[in-house]
Amino acid sequence: MTRLIITFLPMFLLFTLAAEDRSPATDIGLSLGYNYSQHVGEDTDLGDIEVFPGSTDGFSASLLMRYPLSDRFFVLSEIAFISGGSDERITTTVGSWEIEFQSNYRVSYLSFPVQIGGRLFSIGKYDIELFAGPYMAFPIKADYEFHNGLLDTVVNSDITSYVSTDMGFSIGEGIYRDTKYGRIGIDLRYFWGFVYSGYPTYENWDEAPLKNLFMTFNIQWYPGIREE
Repeated sequence: MTRLIITFLPMFLLFTLAAEDRSPATDIGLSLGYNYSQHVGEDTDLGDIEVFPGSTDGFSASLLMRYPLSDRFFVLSEIAFISGGSDERITTTVGSWEIEFQSNYRVSYLSFPVQIGGRLFSIGKYDIELFAGPYMAFPIKADYEFHNGLLDTVVNSDITSYVSTDMGFSIGEGIYRDTKYGRIGIDLRYFWGFVYSGYPTYENWDEAPLKNLFMTFNIQWYPGIREE
């Protein structure tokens, strides 16, 4: 993971500097929001084990860098901290008995989305914007809690080394307004991961072929963009 961050971060910074050189009106902002995280994929049958994807809640916080390309279009790049994970139900059969387990994953990512966006239309002083683009997310902390329904025990593990670097596509829409305190807005975003999460279904067992889906609801503030 460290090697990937060392490789990708300079590329991100070079893109940032290049965009800033093209447009002196680069705007820096902050974002804070709620994150709904889940695994997507069909219920997975791993021999005697069946995995049912779940979901959990978390939060997100971002440093935003917005580069105007014209009066209507812009590039939006971010450095985002996203906390999420998934609560999964696992069943297995021993003889005529069906036993149920619970796996709870809590994962924190450092994510680097780069999106192209534009203003769709305006309603009075409010701008409605749409943006989309790729992202790459590096796991920085992952914890695993396994509830054994047969023995009534709980196992806690650090699974950071298991979790894959996530890559995918994001799309979002927001409403914004320039005020005397800066540009303030709210947005809703979806992040679809293209890479298997790497989470184990149980210690020393095969990983479940599930991918990440994040939905975030954010409040944004650009202090440098003020109402004229």
